[in-house]
Amino acid sequence: MGVWNRRAFLKGVGAGLLHQAFPMPGEEPEPQAKSHPEPFVPKRRSPLPSRVGVSGVSKPLGASSRPLREALAECIGLCDGLGHLRPGHRVLLKPAINSSKPYPATTSPDLVSELILLLKDRGIRSIVMADRSGVWRDTLKCMNATGLFEAASKSGADVIALEFSPWDPVILPEETHWLSPFKLPRILSEVDFVISLPTLRTHFLAGFTLALKNSVGLVDMLNRTHMHLPVGFQERLAEIALVVRPDLFILDGRKAFVDGGPDKGRLAEGGILVAGTDPVAVDVVGVELLQYLGAGKLTAGGSVWGLPQIARAVELKIGAEKWDHVKVESRHLAKPKEIMELFG
Repeated sequence: MGVWNRRAFLKGVGAGLLHQAFPMPGEEPEPQAKSHPEPFVPKRRSPLPSRVGVSGVSKPLGASSRPLREALAECIGLCDGLGHLRPGHRVLLKPAINSSKPYPATTSPDLVSELILLLKDRGIRSIVMADRSGVWRDTLKCMNATGLFEAASKSGADVIALEFSPWDPVILPEETHWLSPFKLPRILSEVDFVISLPTLRTHFLAGFTLALKNSVGLVDMLNRTHMHLPVGFQERLAEIALVVRPDLFILDGRKAFVDGGPDKGRLAEGGILVAGTDPVAVDVVGVELLQYLGAGKLTAGGSVWGLPQIARAVELKIGAEKWDHVKVESRHLAKPKEIMELFG
């Protein structure tokens, strides 16, 4: 499966592994068991309204500084994010590791550590962190540089760089903007529960990169290279959710990029966590928080529901379609009334 432990990783780095150990973009291992694409089976959306938890962790949006695991557990509880998780389940953590830049350009190592410990407290023993970094980037080196490899492995999770994992083809509907066949990492079919860990960031091309866009790391490299073509770019980001739908999204807004992005930009202190099971609901809440923190009018004065990523997700019935479909619950906010008025 390409599961690496810390000792094996350090040994590999010390030996100077070259091209044969680190496949180049588009060179992911061919499927060994599935020779024909899987038929398209769209993911069902969760019942509406979609619950979103918003918890303050520290200033400026949080009322006071508090332990991260406490805030994490509270935020997840507000949306019943682990309601379907059972002891014995195998859990996959999908971080944001597009580069080797530190948080918030990538997922925070301390969030990964605390989440793994929280899952273990619930009786989960099999946890794996997996991702594929951006084009021409080495995922293991990015994981090591950001501290994510050490955070996950020391906390007891296995780590997979998806360059080393088999990928299986899936047929998407013709009306999508992706190439066919579309490939997904086989590990997705071998776990019981997937948690996506985006950070609160603007994006110089997409406008923002939150829950919907964080699934890009689960797209095969050929399609991912083609993804940035201008026609249909934003729509492609929403269309991933037709076949990849994590069970829980935890948006880390303790810090944020409020311009530029995804790897660098003007930094703002957020002090907040957002959790939900619906990527559309998490994204509309996240966009409003970005604007509140100083990102300017990402909506250009219009509604968040008119943004191309969101509008395409609404068209495909991925999740919520209007504010009436989103139920936000919050705790420990510095200005609860002012912040809650953003969402609706």
